[in-house]
Amino acid sequence: MDSESLLKYVQEEYSERIIGGEMVKGVPVFEVKPEKWVSLCGMLRDDSDTMMHSVSNYTAVDYREKHGGFKLVITIFSHILNHRLTLETLLPAKDDEIPEIETLATVWPTTIWFEREHAELFGIEFINHPDPRHLMLDDDWDEGYPMRRGWTGTDFVVKPDK
Repeated sequence: MDSESLLKYVQEEYSERIIGGEMVKGVPVFEVKPEKWVSLCGMLRDDSDTMMHSVSNYTAVDYREKHGGFKLVITIFSHILNHRLTLETLLPAKDDEIPEIETLATVWPTTIWFEREHAELFGIEFINHPDPRHLMLDDDWDEGYPMRRGWTGTDFVVKPDK
């Protein structure tokens, strides 16, 4: 199945779980309803027409100013069928709110590491995460979330405008 066919297939089969989909630089990209995030990922993994068994990238972006929340973006692929796609979901949050979403660790165990990073650097809570320990920051870290826009910590140095 080529990328265009994959885009159409997911749009048709999983329309109740996605908000929209489009091709971006040859890759199908879908916006997923946050409450359907985990179920869609599990279905794409188990569907014999998609077989998305691997994660290549999973990140978070602070879009509170532009879109009113944090966006999770994951790129998944199938080695067997040789295709990939990207899924995005927006977690509404304002100011210092802590957005929540169910963990993807039940679908792809490798996401445990990514979600630990997102939790400590962005302040996103992953419900039922099997290992919520800090990954990079000290266990007693109490200076906020360094990857949030506008964060200023004790040792944070603001670069001057050019």
